[in-house]
Amino acid sequence: RNFPDESSVIRHIPANDEAIRGSLEYAKDRMKKKVLGALEAVQGGVRRVIFGDARGENSVSRALEGHGTVISNVDALEPVLA
Repeated sequence: RNFPDESSVIRHIPANDEAIRGSLEYAKDRMKKKVLGALEAVQGGVRRVIFGDARGENSVSRALEGHGTVISNVDALEPVLA
C-alpha cells in the first residue's frame, strides 16, 4: 500500500473485479497495468500471479516463499512448488 514500506504489503488479492478495483487505489504508475494484466491472466486460466521485490538477493525464491503479493482464485497459502 505504501511502497517501499514492506509492512504495508498487500499479501493477497482475490482475482475478482471488485477486489482488483479496490487494490488499484494503492497501485502507482505502471503497477496499475501489471495488476490488471495479472487479473486477466488469472481469469484466463493462470493459477496465480506473484509480484515480488526484485531489488534484493534471491528475489524469485523470496516471492515463492510468500514475500510479495499474490493474485489468485485459489488459496494464496497453497504451496507454489507443489
